Amino acid sequence: MDELPSEQRVRLMELFKRYRAITSLYYWSKRLGLEEGVEQALERVKEELPSYWRKTLNEREPLYAFSEMEKMKRPRKQVLKLSRGCVALQ
Repeated sequence: MDELPSEQRVRLMELFKRYRAITSLYYWSKRLGLEEGVEQALERVKEELPSYWRKTLNEREPLYAFSEMEKMKRPRKQVLKLSRGCVALQ
């Protein structure tokens, strides 16, 4: 990336940031079984990413980035472990 002109490097870095944000939403929504989050991530992919990058979220494509996720155990319901001294907010 250092060899790219600064204008192209900035555009590529912005693309990477958007890709990471969208795929994080997709990943955690899939892992937690949140269908609404998966749909939202797929909508954002169509709007914000080039077609090649969209293929990484299509389960039927060989480029699907999360094929190993189905083999992983679903996270426990209790995600945050708070110490006993924490005060509950009302």
